Amino acid sequence: MTFETQFNRGKKAEDEFARLIPGCRKASEWEDINLHFDLMTEEGETYDVKALKAIKRGGMYQEGYHYVEIKNVHGDKGWLYGDADFIAFECWDYFIVVDRMKLQIFVESRVEKKFVQNPELAVYKLYRRKRRSDIMTLVKALDIIAFCDGTIVHKLPELAS
Repeated sequence: MTFETQFNRGKKAEDEFARLIPGCRKASEWEDINLHFDLMTEEGETYDVKALKAIKRGGMYQEGYHYVEIKNVHGDKGWLYGDADFIAFECWDYFIVVDRMKLQIFVESRVEKKFVQNPELAVYKLYRRKRRSDIMTLVKALDIIAFCDGTIVHKLPELAS
């Protein structure tokens, strides 16, 4: 899967989520890159939207696990430590919306400080892609709902996959 394909999929998820929040605006490129948020409501709440992903590059998209970025590809703070108030994880027919700080506390308390070589093994362990400085982990979607007080926000019927 190419970077362009992933980028376009992420933008589509942002657009779908934006339709669920009346009056929100898209982040500027600077806000997206530096503050790690995609959308801002009229009240000033910010959201970082995460599209469905495959666990392994080239694999099938799935909704049971979601990647959490601890450090980005440059080794700087990842979106888990960005300025977004909420993270919206895309699933097939809905989004799981969670307070970023609750997710941060959950990840810090649950993830083992052990690196694994394969993304399939990164559930609550650390994973770094070859020749990159990123650090990420996989978190179960059900745990995001249960332990981080995640809220389900259903997609509009014409947008559900």
